[in-house]
Amino acid sequence: MLPGQIETERLVLRRQRGSDAPVFRPLWTERDPRVPVHRRIDASDRPSVEDIAADIRSSAATSQLLTVELKDTGEVIGYCGLVPSRDGSSKDELAFELLAASHGRGYATEASRAVLERVDGGGGTRLRATVWDWNIASRRVLARLGFRETGEVSAESPHGRSLVTALSLGHGRVEPWREQAEAVAEVLERLIPDLVGVHVHGSAALGGFGPASDLDVLVLVAGESATDWAAVGSALLAVGGERPLEMSVVDARQASAPSEPWEYLLHVSSAEQRAVVGDGGGDTDLVAHYAVTRAVGLPLVGPAPERVIGRIDRAVLLGHLAEELAWGSARADERYAVLNACRAVAYAEDGLLRSKIDGGRWWLTRYGESALVGAALAAQLDGRNRGSCGPFAKQFVAEAIERMSLAGTATRLR
Repeated sequence: MLPGQIETERLVLRRQRGSDAPVFRPLWTERDPRVPVHRRIDASDRPSVEDIAADIRSSAATSQLLTVELKDTGEVIGYCGLVPSRDGSSKDELAFELLAASHGRGYATEASRAVLERVDGGGGTRLRATVWDWNIASRRVLARLGFRETGEVSAESPHGRSLVTALSLGHGRVEPWREQAEAVAEVLERLIPDLVGVHVHGSAALGGFGPASDLDVLVLVAGESATDWAAVGSALLAVGGERPLEMSVVDARQASAPSEPWEYLLHVSSAEQRAVVGDGGGDTDLVAHYAVTRAVGLPLVGPAPERVIGRIDRAVLLGHLAEELAWGSARADERYAVLNACRAVAYAEDGLLRSKIDGGRWWLTRYGESALVGAALAAQLDGRNRGSCGPFAKQFVAEAIERMSLAGTATRLR
């Protein structure tokens, strides 16, 4: 059972009370019309506030749903916790729902992380969550928390499919990148007095970390920093670690409203044993780094990334991804180019950022068997290259760029 009260930086999660019913009733009225009818207000205007209060009281002894309050004001904004699995098994599922006025502030992620920490600490090994395919906001929250879509569907309706996602718990102790990342964060905390945030992004955050993966880190610092960046770069290159480190340090003010020329203060690439101090120039790769970190980044130091990193315009990200695909087709390994094409098309079609592995699997589910994608996936999982792109791979990438263009045009016309 979850404890009766959990506190986070901004929230209090506590046992539900009948007096919460007047706030929970609007959750029913605000629900998307695509939600199944049994989860919406019926023709008789039920459930009423009294119905909801009675349900809270009747389930008080067994419910693991906690009311979510703002710590500063005590205002109730929704609920978060665990519910019995919909497949009839004894396993629990994560559930959360907040009032529309509270959306977009990271509260759902913050509350859910607190619940997951308690489940993880209690010895849980795996947790599920179900989400409607059209509910992009909740899918992004689950992705940020580390849930990965399993390919299963728990329910279908004329409006969509309820997707099953899963999270392996205990990951803080077994993630293969964690020890190296924490060593990097320790150096940064020691040498940068005005550190704002250290966030792991890339495949580690997207759930596709494997033998071919780098450790990708984005660092935010307060403006006008007097830090000796050359010394920081040298110290980071001396950290070592099993995986190559790719790290960018940026001004937190620029991260809050990302735009050209994509300036950085320091870039470290341990694979090349290179630390470059920014001289006012830019790095267009920051377009994707910002987008991925905001969506699913894992904070080692500082607040949740969505609180300190601004949004990247969809058209800007699509343009960057198309340029990256063209570069990959001409110069990168075939494995890299093909799987990047898969996940770029996936983003263009549904707005979700994925790892290379999940991008390849998405492609096979969406478009059917492909020997080229299957071979690229196998190579990614094994950590081996496939050499320069052959003609079929080049054609695949060119068609992916065209699909992205069509998807972007369709979005602008809606």
